[in-house]
Amino acid sequence: MFLSYDLSTLFAVSILQQHGAHAIDFKGEAYTFKATTTGIIATLSHCIDLMSQREESWKKRLERVRWCLMQCLLLRIMISKCSAVVNLIN
Repeated sequence: MFLSYDLSTLFAVSILQQHGAHAIDFKGEAYTFKATTTGIIATLSHCIDLMSQREESWKKRLERVRWCLMQCLLLRIMISKCSAVVNLIN
């Protein structure tokens, strides 16, 4: 029995024979993508936490510097008032 194939069928069979082993495993690719993105999101979340902690640390440091600056200014005002009183006495 002689089977007749058209050219497009032969071409399709040839392509499948040559490249069928290289077919994409979509399920495996999906699992890999999900695992990769989960890891990236976890890493970025950790980085955001570290940056938030660092920002809080800088805010506390800034508040301490502002407090010290305010104390210095108050001390300067007190000294200038005391020197004014001393000048009045002399």
